[in-house]
Amino acid sequence: MNYEELIHARDAKTLNLGQQPIGSVYKQLIDRKYTNVVKIKPSLVNNCVFSGDIDYECQINQTIKDRHQLHFTPISQDDNVVALKVETGSFQTLESLLTTNPAVVASPHFINDTISDVLGFTEVLHTKKIYHVCYAPSTVFTRNGSNSVLFLSHGSFYQNLKDRNQLYGEFAEYVAPEVLNGGEIDERTDIYSIGKFIESLFVVSSMPYQYKKIVARATQSDPLKRYQSVADLRRDLSVRSKLYKSLITLAAAAVVALIALGIFWDLTPTTTPVEFVKPVPRQATDDLIDDGFDPRTELGVVSADSAGQLSPAEQKKQAEYQKKNEEIFRKQYAVAAAKIINKVYNKEYMGANEKKFIAGSQSTLDELSKLQTDLGNKAHLTNTKSQKIAADVIEGITEQKMDQMMGGQRIK
Repeated sequence: MNYEELIHARDAKTLNLGQQPIGSVYKQLIDRKYTNVVKIKPSLVNNCVFSGDIDYECQINQTIKDRHQLHFTPISQDDNVVALKVETGSFQTLESLLTTNPAVVASPHFINDTISDVLGFTEVLHTKKIYHVCYAPSTVFTRNGSNSVLFLSHGSFYQNLKDRNQLYGEFAEYVAPEVLNGGEIDERTDIYSIGKFIESLFVVSSMPYQYKKIVARATQSDPLKRYQSVADLRRDLSVRSKLYKSLITLAAAAVVALIALGIFWDLTPTTTPVEFVKPVPRQATDDLIDDGFDPRTELGVVSADSAGQLSPAEQKKQAEYQKKNEEIFRKQYAVAAAKIINKVYNKEYMGANEKKFIAGSQSTLDELSKLQTDLGNKAHLTNTKSQKIAADVIEGITEQKMDQMMGGQRIK
């Protein structure tokens, strides 16, 4: 082999970076420079519908000004787009990152930052009526060094193709059922795939409580049962994360208090216990529903269309009823939540080991979540409103419990 042949062989070398629904991504050495190239599937190259779709995506791609979007230009042959030349950069698929470095999942903020970036960029796409469709780890890229997520081609540009299995057959696990059945592609399509994407991040570790609930709803087979927008998903995740953080903080404080209490008992002289039994006074509760207030009859059902037709006086009265409903929920939830939390933070659990204590805290989370849903429905509050009030109540109880355990000496 002479020198020219050796150079040609070297230039022909390629490095497979991953697979997209429309083709394979390579890093190819051309003219002594590595170039990122997407080689279109041969079965799509001569498809008239696909040719029009990819020409359109190439135009729109240049208008998406976002750090998470990879830009590309078409490479044509015989009037057909056979490849895409991708912007210069060093990146790899998320699947490759998790395979070669699974410990990255445990890095500070990696999970939260990755999910936040995916949701944020998806909202940008949705404002342009663009839907990514497939969030498989092998189709999502990360920039080497920062691990910032990157996206290439978006599936909604090719929704006109009759055979969608030709695109998503090998990614079916991450694609909403209605896509493969030829149904409508919209925001809920991405919600489903994002739920599956979140699942893939916890292959080597257990999924936290707040993510389990989000994923369960996002991956419902019926689109009507999923979140209806990314904003709804983000809001629910924020509230659940706040609630989870409050309870974990309380659990950690209780463990510290348990250790301090053990030391105190060891150092305190033993005395003969004298037990005085005194009846606990019954705590009066102000239950407006028991006093005859029924939100269904007081409030009625006001649709979004009819709400704008109410007179100012009627709107004011409606707002007062809504506030009264929220007060009812807050009082009822506060009383019931305190009882649930006291099941864990009592003498039996404080005398147990840390493992039993944390297990009890997980059960408490489930009970509080069910209580919020039940009382919220009874008071005719939206799920978002009842979650926010519940989180505030739990945070208040957390502060109170921590003050009690630290003897009122906790630094504010």
